[in-house]
Amino acid sequence: MTIGHRIRWWVYAGDKRIPHEASMRGQWGFDATCSCGWDSRTGGAIRARVREYVNEHKWEAAVA
Repeated sequence: MTIGHRIRWWVYAGDKRIPHEASMRGQWGFDATCSCGWDSRTGGAIRARVREYVNEHKWEAAVA
């Protein structure tokens, strides 16, 4: 992970966005935010897709 960039994962419960916790079970729609202000803004995509966006963000931050 790029220094200074901390990713935080979120899930959607209905239309509410709540922090993801390791103890959560079931199917969720995911989003992610970064400490730099970046936000995936998917509205609840599958985790694999959001992870791709996170990896792109990290790469762009590393080469910038």
